[in-house]
Amino acid sequence: MRAPAGLHLDYVSLAEYQAAEWGDVLGVATFSGTRDRVGATVAEIPVAEVSTPVLPGTGHVFEVWRCNRPATSGQRQRVRFRRTADMHCGERNAARRSGGGT
Repeated sequence: MRAPAGLHLDYVSLAEYQAAEWGDVLGVATFSGTRDRVGATVAEIPVAEVSTPVLPGTGHVFEVWRCNRPATSGQRQRVRFRRTADMHCGERNAARRSGGGT
């Protein structure tokens, strides 16, 4: 039996996040400044930083975007991405180089 195609969202705690499998993950959203907890485990997966706090009582949660198919990672210039044949998720690195510029 196969899960239906499409994007699936999982809301997980820090412990669940750290124990998760990452083969079918397209991206992750963090809330209220929790990006520092993402860790190097998923360095190739795009992370969206959402400044909106989550509902009271939920603690720190991560929104994990899954596609139920193996995803591959890549980078083109300043855009890091994950993709399948049907879906694509990317993150632009907005960090500026030292030495000036805009």
